[in-house]
Amino acid sequence: MRKIITLLNNIKYMSYRRYIINSHLNNYFLPLSNDKLPVYDLGGKKFKKTYFLNKKNLFEESTLKVINNDKNENSDILGDAHNIPLEDNSVSSLIFIETIQYLENPKKSLEEISRVLKFGGKAAISFPLMYNELEDHTDRYRFTFKFINEYFSNFKFRKILNCGGIFGSIGQFAQSKSYDSNGLKRIILYYFSIICFIFDIFINNYKGKNSFTNGYIILIEK
Repeated sequence: MRKIITLLNNIKYMSYRRYIINSHLNNYFLPLSNDKLPVYDLGGKKFKKTYFLNKKNLFEESTLKVINNDKNENSDILGDAHNIPLEDNSVSSLIFIETIQYLENPKKSLEEISRVLKFGGKAAISFPLMYNELEDHTDRYRFTFKFINEYFSNFKFRKILNCGGIFGSIGQFAQSKSYDSNGLKRIILYYFSIICFIFDIFINNYKGKNSFTNGYIILIEK
């Protein structure tokens, strides 16, 4: 019952996928990071409530440093994921959430992350798989479980976590569609998505491979 209440309290403010990502960050990444050191958010947005869970900012105890190449985002550091403006071996904790799939050269961004991370430094990287294409970005890549193991072979894996199973993916599509709908259709889609999400949190094992997942978040170490 606690799982359902937590889900319902959060799903009003975010997508199911974002809820799972933030839950994974809270449960698995934050315990590995040092509160006294900055967490670098590569490709993040400065004033958007992206990392909220249970109405609390996950990184309020840390200094979150946003790196973005868009001058309009008011980022702490103006820079690109293909050429991160930080010194070698200078970063202890880094998050790269929902960005890598848009890049022209994601392999280069991983080389840059490896370069700036200290030995023993941690990073959390998320990306979609079965997920609707967004209108304001160009989706270039989807990362399957096998591809993850090949593509990130230069790092040590701490965790590979999926962001939901088949019910979560179906519910995510219904939730996304409800945003563009009105009246009775919107209500039906919304409650259908909630039912799917409830099934998902009880049935799905979020650790490791899921062929029907909407995506993955991986925790890696240099």
